[in-house]
Amino acid sequence: NGQKDLNYLLNEFNKYEYVLTFTSRGKIKINICIDGQREIPENKEDTSKYVGVDVNIKHNLFTLSDSKMFDYDRKLVDEIAEELLKIDELKKNPDYKVGKKKQRKLDSMNQALRHSNERLISDVCKYMVDRGYQHAIFEDLNNSFGKNWAVKGDIKTNRKASLLNLSSLKDEFEHRSRKYGIAFSTVHPEYTSKGCSKCGCIDDNNRLSQEEFKCVRCGYTANADENSAENIKNRAILTVLRDLLKHDAVLQTFSP
Repeated sequence: NGQKDLNYLLNEFNKYEYVLTFTSRGKIKINICIDGQREIPENKEDTSKYVGVDVNIKHNLFTLSDSKMFDYDRKLVDEIAEELLKIDELKKNPDYKVGKKKQRKLDSMNQALRHSNERLISDVCKYMVDRGYQHAIFEDLNNSFGKNWAVKGDIKTNRKASLLNLSSLKDEFEHRSRKYGIAFSTVHPEYTSKGCSKCGCIDDNNRLSQEEFKCVRCGYTANADENSAENIKNRAILTVLRDLLKHDAVLQTFSP
């Protein structure tokens, strides 16, 4: 009966998602997610349901267009980065090999980081639901995004960017947002950090520093990450750009 019930669930592909994982011990782990039929919240009139999300490793991992910020576990990331730097030093000796005990420690720390990031993303989704947001907009973080955080000569910062794997965080957010009934969009990232979210002026001089934004045209001032998040949201709600978004009703995602 158990096998029959399981087959029934897996065949109901319109209602269920499932992931099969083959463990190192030869066992099969099955994670089943009840997906069901959802109404896609388009919100063509009520743009207050939209929220832009800027991703940044230097200050707060997620900055929302309503000024709310969420950060990753910096202490844990620092500890992993420091441990990897120590190993890098030891590897200068060609005879050095990472021992089983040290490898287990690293694996445990990386697993803890994954779980921490998953909880963080769930917290962001819950926050959005609590405030009535139904549509989250991110920059398209694929391909070149990680390169934007590469700092020449700054091994520690580059290691953190690699550990956080920002593109995969976006994918994880896209996956989890579906469970909370939140639609998901990505927009082109060009000039979101240099453009003014109030008047649209794009100028390199708008960024006074990494943290401060001041428009050279209209004088608007804001936290730089908040301004970027507002630009990200604006790109999705503008009628012309929104009409270019391709709607995928099955995956509940949008892409330009």
